[in-house]
Amino acid sequence: TSTSSDWLIIFIHSQLLIATARHSHALISVCFRSRTFGWKAFGYTNSRRALAS
Repeated sequence: TSTSSDWLIIFIHSQLLIATARHSHALISVCFRSRTFGWKAFGYTNSRRALAS
């Protein structure tokens, strides 16, 4: 049936979202642990944004 396949797609998408959220959370915590890298990345994105505008 179409409903079961829809549920399967929803389930796969939710699993992917959870995995992505966990991965990004780990990356953020690593960035905050190494403050220097975090600030460099922050300054880099800010300078890129300034150049773009």
